[in-house]
Amino acid sequence: MPKRKLPEGEKNKENLEIGWIPKAAEKFYEKYPELVKSLQFVGPFRVLNGEIKKSRDNLEIAFLDRFATDLPEMQTFLLTEKGRYCFWRDFPNQADPLIVFAVNSPATFPDIKIVGNRIEHAIHHGKLAKSLEDDAKSLEKEMRQCRDARIRAKMGETSHEPGIWVKMKGNVGYRCLFHSAKKLRVTLEKIAKSQEIDENSQKILDEEFRHLQIANDEMDFGMGLELGHLLFLANSEKVKSMMMFSMKMAYTFLKRKEFWQILEETLKIRETL
Repeated sequence: MPKRKLPEGEKNKENLEIGWIPKAAEKFYEKYPELVKSLQFVGPFRVLNGEIKKSRDNLEIAFLDRFATDLPEMQTFLLTEKGRYCFWRDFPNQADPLIVFAVNSPATFPDIKIVGNRIEHAIHHGKLAKSLEDDAKSLEKEMRQCRDARIRAKMGETSHEPGIWVKMKGNVGYRCLFHSAKKLRVTLEKIAKSQEIDENSQKILDEEFRHLQIANDEMDFGMGLELGHLLFLANSEKVKSMMMFSMKMAYTFLKRKEFWQILEETLKIRETL
């Protein structure tokens, strides 16, 4: 396994975020108050503007304005007609989260793309303002650099561009899925559209589950996270139990328990749809 560059918050342990309002949100709120008022900023911005009274370390901030296909790593902060912009954290106290764009449909495997790591990048990406203090070329350069760095650092295939990241100890921490992410996605899309799980699809899931248990026994917890993401984005009740097992184990072993709590809240949203 090649050595992966660490996300910013993991490189500098003294720069970890305390709470669920990223510094990027605070800086943008202070710099562009009129723009914040004119666009549909949600989530942590509802705390910044005083609409909701919560301390920044209150996990309930991460529950605000969630979508049924928001992974626990995602925190939606800006809505548009075509989709939403979200902060992306690999671990709960990450100081410098990515920003991703997720389309609102389909309900199964929506596209999730890397945008950058500043809210100005989201504004430029969505063409949501005529001008910002930063010129377009500078913003686009930053966005490319941010995306390229993430592509180099991420692990696994998953079904979304940001992928996953776990800390490696030698060669321990992550191993590839037994079946390719592409094959699993095709299988899960088929399951989501069917009344029942057919024999071949069940065989694929069973094989993957057996190898997940082996991976967990050998401390390659990243595999469970990667599989859990695929199962979650399939958005199907038929694979819910396998998804919950995969995610529960991954978040527990990786010490990302807040993400498990966020997942539970997201599943409550699904139940209302």
